[in-house]
Amino acid sequence: MLNLIKYELKGYAKELIISLGIIIVLNLLLLTRIKAWSNEGIVSLSCMITFAILIVVFVWNIALFSKDMYKDSGYLLFTLPESGYSILGAKLLTALIQNVIVGLTAILFNFIIFTQVANDWKEILSKVSGYLNPGFVILIIVSAVVYIVYLLTIIYFSISLSRVAIRNRKLGKLSAFAIFVVLSIIIGQLLRITSKIFPETFNVNIVSSKLQNVMVMYQMHGIDINIASLIFEVIILIVLFIITSYILENKIDL
Repeated sequence: MLNLIKYELKGYAKELIISLGIIIVLNLLLLTRIKAWSNEGIVSLSCMITFAILIVVFVWNIALFSKDMYKDSGYLLFTLPESGYSILGAKLLTALIQNVIVGLTAILFNFIIFTQVANDWKEILSKVSGYLNPGFVILIIVSAVVYIVYLLTIIYFSISLSRVAIRNRKLGKLSAFAIFVVLSIIIGQLLRITSKIFPETFNVNIVSSKLQNVMVMYQMHGIDINIASLIFEVIILIVLFIITSYILENKIDL
C-alpha cells in the first residue's frame, strides 16, 4: 500500500503544487490589500479561498478515481499485484494526505492574514483557546477527517458499481451520480430511523468547564451525538469499503 501511495502522490505532484501555489499567490495578493480594503473583507476572502480550494481538491480526487476506472491509467493500477483493499486504501489515504497538506497550508495563510489585520490577535486567540473545550476541538478535527473518508468511500463505491454495470463512460458517470444520490437518501433515512429507535446520546460541551455557569444560564447544552447513528455510520463505512475493494479486485475488466 505504501508503494501505491507514493505512486499516487508522485504522479499528481504537479497538480498538488499548483493548488498550493494558488493558495499562496491569492493570499499574498490579499496581504497587499491591507488598509486598502476592509479587514473583515480580507479575512472573509482568505477563508473563502480555503473553502474553495478544499472543494477543488476533493472533486479532483473523485475525478482521478473516475479516470482510473475509465481511462488507460487504470491498466497499470489494476495490473499491479495489489489487493482491492490496498488499492482503495491507498486512494483514500492519498486523498486524505492531499486534503491535509492543502488545508494546513490554507489555514496557515488564514492565520497570517488574521495576525496582520487584528492588532489584538494574541488576546483574541488567548480568549478563544481559554473558552473552547479541548474535547470539542478534537471532535471537530476527527470528524472532519472521518467525514472526508466516509464521503469518498460512498462516492468511490458508486463509481465502481456503475463501472461494472455500465461500461460507457458518459452513461457510467450519470449512473454513478444516480447511485450516489439514491444511496445517500437511503442512508439518511436509515440514520433517522435508527436515531428514533435508539435515542441515547452523549454530549460534548462546546465551551470549557470555566463557562459551565454561563451555559446553564443561557440553556446551552453543547452537541448531542446519537450513539446508535454513529455506530451505524461506522458499519456503513466498513461494509462499503469491503464491497468496493471486492469490486476493484475482482470485477474491474479493463
